[in-house]
Amino acid sequence: MSDSTKTWVSWIIECKAKVEDVSAILTLADAMSVDFHESEPNTLNFEWSYCEQLGIYLLHERYANSESAQKHVEKFGSAYAGKFLELLDIKKVTVFGFPSNSLKESQSINLYIRLQQINNNLIDLICAITNSF
Repeated sequence: MSDSTKTWVSWIIECKAKVEDVSAILTLADAMSVDFHESEPNTLNFEWSYCEQLGIYLLHERYANSESAQKHVEKFGSAYAGKFLELLDIKKVTVFGFPSNSLKESQSINLYIRLQQINNNLIDLICAITNSF
């Protein structure tokens, strides 16, 4: 892998539902997925999964680079964070790839941490920066 391809950033967000009727969660997931796929060309992956055995939602997001990831988090914060936090508790965020120093230090990536703190949950944020595959 050349150094020029070492720009991607991804994360997995683990959440628990705050509501029993998950129809609002499914509606939000659909709206976010359509919006991000249509308006964020450097969003390489944005998908929701549900693990019935554990009762958790997993969001897997992957971006071409840190700039795209930062723009995504800013948009999420302004357009979706309020509704998201009404419906879901963020339990864990795991970050992978090659986040730039500016992304790691930015208010954008720390939005997830602040959202976590708002919910009085403990965050487990792991930056796994891989130097080679």
